[in-house]
Amino acid sequence: MSLVICSNRENDVGNADSSIFEPWSFRNGLSSTYDIPKNAQVGLHSCKVNLNGTMTLSGNEMLNQYYGEFLKDNGGSTVPSGAFAVGTTYRILVVGDTDFTTIGASASTIGVVFVATGVGIGTGTADVVGLSTIDESTSMPIETPMSEIQRQAGRASRFNDYDTAGMATLLQSKMNQYIYHPNLRDKVNVDVLVDPSDGSFDGYDFEYGQYHDETTSTLPVTSQVWSLNAKDEFQTVNGVDMEVGRENYESGVFVGKASNFPETPPATLSFSYAAGVFTGLADAEGGQNAMISSSLPLSLYNGEFIVDISNINASGLDWTVGLSRFNPDPGPADSYAPENFDYTRGIDGIDNLFFDYAVRAHAGGLYLQHTVKNTNPAFDATTDPNALFKLDLDYWTIAGSTFGGRYDIASNTSGFNKVRFKARGQQLQVDMMVDAVATNLYTYDATLGKDLQLKPINQSCWCLHPVLAMETNAVNHTNTMTIDTFDGCKDIVKYGWFPRGDLFHATDFMGWSEYITGRVADSYQVDELESRYWLDQFDITSGPNSNGQATYAGLPTSGSNRRIGYKDTAGAIEAGFQNVLIPGPSSLYSADRGNMVAKLGFNKNYISEFVPVGLGNLDLTVRFSSDFVPVFKSGQSIFVRLDNFNQHALNGFKGNNSSIIAHLPRFDGQSETGRKYYQPSEIAWVNLNNPHPMKVSSFDISFCYVNEQYVKALTGQSIVVLMFRPDPAA
Repeated sequence: MSLVICSNRENDVGNADSSIFEPWSFRNGLSSTYDIPKNAQVGLHSCKVNLNGTMTLSGNEMLNQYYGEFLKDNGGSTVPSGAFAVGTTYRILVVGDTDFTTIGASASTIGVVFVATGVGIGTGTADVVGLSTIDESTSMPIETPMSEIQRQAGRASRFNDYDTAGMATLLQSKMNQYIYHPNLRDKVNVDVLVDPSDGSFDGYDFEYGQYHDETTSTLPVTSQVWSLNAKDEFQTVNGVDMEVGRENYESGVFVGKASNFPETPPATLSFSYAAGVFTGLADAEGGQNAMISSSLPLSLYNGEFIVDISNINASGLDWTVGLSRFNPDPGPADSYAPENFDYTRGIDGIDNLFFDYAVRAHAGGLYLQHTVKNTNPAFDATTDPNALFKLDLDYWTIAGSTFGGRYDIASNTSGFNKVRFKARGQQLQVDMMVDAVATNLYTYDATLGKDLQLKPINQSCWCLHPVLAMETNAVNHTNTMTIDTFDGCKDIVKYGWFPRGDLFHATDFMGWSEYITGRVADSYQVDELESRYWLDQFDITSGPNSNGQATYAGLPTSGSNRRIGYKDTAGAIEAGFQNVLIPGPSSLYSADRGNMVAKLGFNKNYISEFVPVGLGNLDLTVRFSSDFVPVFKSGQSIFVRLDNFNQHALNGFKGNNSSIIAHLPRFDGQSETGRKYYQPSEIAWVNLNNPHPMKVSSFDISFCYVNEQYVKALTGQSIVVLMFRPDPAA
């Protein structure tokens, strides 16, 4: 029996290691050969390594982000402790996961406003702003994987080591990629917290900002404008004469027999578009020209979309100005719509064009429509009660409306030449305009009945894109519609259609519904969200107001830090709308796959209490901070390999042979980082499979994870002590 000591360097300090003397992979060359007897065995006597304080991720790490209505932790009303003064405003601070504690109205912590109606313990009532369950919300938690590829694979395929700054960079990148709300996209900032006394790592700050700059319009670019209608005629495409119908286009992109999708629309679109001007082309059979843009989505912070319809309206033809999520799949009846859309349901469907909201001229009348549900089996017995369909909103019946009935746009006695949509959080304002003078069609009013409300801008249609359509024929064509203003969220770094080899992955950098629709395992989530009471016209009793309606978050007009749904210096939450960070599993938010609570330094699985940053009207940032200092360590098992011998171990995880000779279990009772010493109580001997004596001139040592990847979380000096002996059974 003999002992061999191997090391990559003389001590733990010194110059940087070269490629053959890394602490995780090194070679010790011998000045003379070393003799190993035949039928020998090798075992690990002991080893010493240094863990450098990086965090090792396997690729299965995930957190959730939520932006929507506040959820009440206890699911119901509260009985605050303490004596109340009648008529005095108090706030409730969420404490822990299950209870509420009253605090004074002057306190600066985030909470919910209520007005005391009685005095004494248990006699005050608190009207807590918030929902009881996630099923009442207009949002869902958004899974945010640290590695999308490994998440889809469902198993660790590559480990990555991150220092504190690298972890912050990764978190910021992934949280921005998956937050999806257009005004939050690329507004997430993750910073390393530093102890001011000694400069040591103290955790993380997570900040959510909001985009609010609508000073410059962002007209859709030509390369992101797609056809939404068929051209059933022969055209020359790529030098080949062929019949080109709607089945040959995926949102305007000609595919033919190609497996990949081009970056830009084909030249044979059924219209022309440039610099905001949408121009129709002739259609001998009659039909419509229709387009949608996949450029930047509309800002929901006072974002405006204004279209000049004077030219097409003067022609007397039908037209549509709308806003919609982007649907890459032709969908039912070639309508480029969600799979659950049915344009034949109900009596208000003019055609098969899909949108979320639209103003339309049809047969001389002016229509305001949106897509909703009605689960009443008697509503339309011939169609699926769970299908989305188009519904008219009778704007002239709204109290205070200046319209006496459906407006006759054909005669256009008011001279309307523009349509305007204005988005404020979850609310839409819709106006008809004569130049700069507006006449309101619709503005959100919480007192209106459900039949007179446009649906809330919910998570499925957070990202709204311009839809334009107009009737055409062989004689009356070349009409125009002009986008005067489109306030897209210009701070989004990457947004739009980016081909990645298949239809759905091209929308990875778009909205939530676009992304989810392309994920077979997750696609049910859009249907699940749109099955809730606030979209169902048949439901007029559910929800916090018992009227079937959500309370739409808007933009505060007073107070400081006027985020969407948040207002005033006391920290009241309007409509309970806020950011929630969910690093762990949460039944309240129906998020069960989070596993980063300790890695991010939090005490709870979800964190709804934030701190507003800044007191100015447009200081729109809120901050979450770690509760404790996350421990940076390798959470993975480490294995020792002897790489230049003939021993064979089977790595079942990888499914092949390996040169592993020993496993280093977790270092119980030792510090989390720094020097680690390991000596097995019993050596596991591994046969070298050498029927003849061997002369060895070097020892090649490496440390790996279960996937055979180098453990680059090691630093400094690594020592491996090997023992060799003849096989006693030989």
